[in-house]
Amino acid sequence: MSLNSFGACQQMMRDTTNEQGDIGNSAVDHDSGHRHLPFEARSSDRTRHAANRRQIQFLARLMPLHAGTMTIGAMITSWSLRHVLPSPLVLGWLGLLIIANIISSRRVQPYTGPVSGRAPASVASTGIIIDNYVRALLWVSIPTYGMAMLGGIDQMTVILATAVMMCAALALAVVPVVALGWIAILGFGMVAGLIRAPIALPAATLYLFTLVTCFAIGGALILGRILVSGVQELAIMSERGTAANNLLREYEERGGSWLWQTDTNNALVFVSPQLGLLLNRSTRTLVGQTLPAVFR
Repeated sequence: MSLNSFGACQQMMRDTTNEQGDIGNSAVDHDSGHRHLPFEARSSDRTRHAANRRQIQFLARLMPLHAGTMTIGAMITSWSLRHVLPSPLVLGWLGLLIIANIISSRRVQPYTGPVSGRAPASVASTGIIIDNYVRALLWVSIPTYGMAMLGGIDQMTVILATAVMMCAALALAVVPVVALGWIAILGFGMVAGLIRAPIALPAATLYLFTLVTCFAIGGALILGRILVSGVQELAIMSERGTAANNLLREYEERGGSWLWQTDTNNALVFVSPQLGLLLNRSTRTLVGQTLPAVFR
């Protein structure tokens, strides 16, 4: 796809660029002698906020899936706890988890849509982080309390469910502090429960749980770095595209430009109103035609 212009296009672009302060290039402050980057300085904050909003957006889209995994893990855990804890306590814990997941999924629903430039990124991020920490503490509370009363097989079942939840937390690694928080809370909870447990599990089980914990932490750090880097690149590309569109729109609105856009088949997909006035034709009739046909 190409963007073409003729007439005084190049001169107008230079004039517009000069008026806006050397967009995309460094400029020299002759009074102080310092070199600065006007466009980058103005857009750095916007880019950072846009990246934060995209992180929140991706996290909000993944949280319902993680909540479903959390509910399944809680059901498996409650099946093992039903023998040693009162049924009302276990069922109440399970019901509270389900309610918390439903509320959490509904709370993040507004953030799953298109990124809004005015979205309160910091407030939303803090709220989502606290929400995840509270649900992690809720999930691990009853298993930690009942671990000392469980038999060997039931203990292994609870540990396995907790290990699965640690791995499921990797889905939230787009905000690394959320994923690491889940892993840390679940890991410390299981350690606290095992310390109180009178039945010693086989060493291989403890080694395996430790290995899964280390894998989850390392995976959250590596995957989080990759995802955050990708989100930042998307934000930078979006910011640059927005700046370019604003510049072209201003350039076109000044009335001295003739712009058109073509697709891979050289058919027009966009025609500026100025070009339509020049040819004395409606822009709607020009879209879809090739340039030779337009100027024939």
